[in-house]
Amino acid sequence: MAPVSDAPTSQFQRAERQLSDRFARRQLASVGIRVESASRPSYAARLLVWLAVAPVHLMLLGSAVAGTWLLVRGHGWPLKVLGVVLLLVAYATFPRPAATPRHSASLLPADAPALFGLLADIGGQIGAKPPARVLVDRDFNAAATRVGWRRTPMLVIGAPLWVAAPPQARVALLGHELGHFAHHDLTHGWWVWTAQRSLQHWAEMLGGPRHVMYSRNALAFRLVAILQLVPLGYLWLIGKLRGPARQRAEYLADVDAARVGSTSGAVRMLEVLLLEPAVSTAMTRAAVSPTRPDMWGLVMSDVSGLGDDDFRRRRQGLDAERSRIDDSHPATVLRLRLLEQLPVMSAGVVMDASRRLAVDADLEGPLQVAAGHAAERIRYRR
Repeated sequence: MAPVSDAPTSQFQRAERQLSDRFARRQLASVGIRVESASRPSYAARLLVWLAVAPVHLMLLGSAVAGTWLLVRGHGWPLKVLGVVLLLVAYATFPRPAATPRHSASLLPADAPALFGLLADIGGQIGAKPPARVLVDRDFNAAATRVGWRRTPMLVIGAPLWVAAPPQARVALLGHELGHFAHHDLTHGWWVWTAQRSLQHWAEMLGGPRHVMYSRNALAFRLVAILQLVPLGYLWLIGKLRGPARQRAEYLADVDAARVGSTSGAVRMLEVLLLEPAVSTAMTRAAVSPTRPDMWGLVMSDVSGLGDDDFRRRRQGLDAERSRIDDSHPATVLRLRLLEQLPVMSAGVVMDASRRLAVDADLEGPLQVAAGHAAERIRYRR
C-alpha cells in the first residue's frame, strides 16, 4: 500500500490518528532503548488479542456443533431448519485462506536465482528464511505476507518503489520485509489470522450485490449496512488492540533493514517512501503519453537527480508529518528518527555492481509486466 499523507477529515479520524501517534512515540522510545529484547509483544498484549478474537472461534464451533445436533436429533422441521441455518453460519464463519494478490508476476527460486540468492544472504543476517515465492506488482509498496491454508511465506515487491530506490536502499527494503518473518509478527499466528479472515468474509458477504447496495433508498441497503457494522467494528477493535504490537514490529523491521543495508541505506529507503507523489506523476506521464515511453526509465530519470537537500526538504514538509503506510503504522518521520538515534550500522549485505545487474536481469520481465498493469490502471481511471 502506498503511503498515506491525507489529513484526517473527521473528528473521529483525527482522534484515531492522534491515538496511533501517541502509541507510536511510546514504541519508538521502547525500541530505541531495548532493540534486542523488544522483539516480540508482551505476553499480556498477546493474551488480550487472543481473548478478543476467541468469540469468533466460539461462534464457529458452537454453530457447527449445535447445527449438526439439531439436524440429526431435532424433532420437527422447525428445529431442522434452525440446524441448517446454524450450519450456514458456521460455513460463513469458517476462515478463507488469503489468496495470491492479483495483477502481479510470480517468481520462484528457479526463475530468479540472483534475487533469491540475495534474499538468502539477507535472511541469514537477520535469522529469517527466504520466502517460497516473490511477487512483483504495480503498487508503490512492499509486503511480507502468507497465502493459502499452509500460510506459505511470500514477499511482494512493488515495482515503482523498487525502481525508485537506489541499490543499497533495495537491500534495506528486502531486509525490512524479511524482518517481519524473523520476528514472527504476521497477525500473531494462526489463532488471530483465522479470526480476522472469518470477519473479513462476513463483511464481504454483507456487502451484498452492488446493484442492490448502491440503491441508497432501498430498505435492504439500510438493513445490511447496519449488519455490516458488526464485523467491520470487530475488525477495527482487533486492529486497535494490535496497533502497538504492529508499530513495534515496523520499528524492529527497520532496525533489520539497517543491519543488512546499512543505516544510510535504510534511511534512504524510508525517504524514498516520501517520493510517492513524484513517482506517481512520472508513471502517469508515461501511461498517457502517445509515444508510450518506458515507464520505469522515466521514473528513474525523475528521481535520480534528487540529492540529500531534496530529501531533507521533503522530510521537513507538512506531508512528511502525515506520511505513513496506514494509521496502524508509525509515521515515516518517526521511523527515520529511530534509525538516526541508534548507533550507525554498516551494510551486512552489499549490492555491488555485478549483483545489481544480475538481480535486474531476474526482475526485467516482471517489471515490464507490472508496468503494463500500472499503465492499464492509470488509463482506466482517467
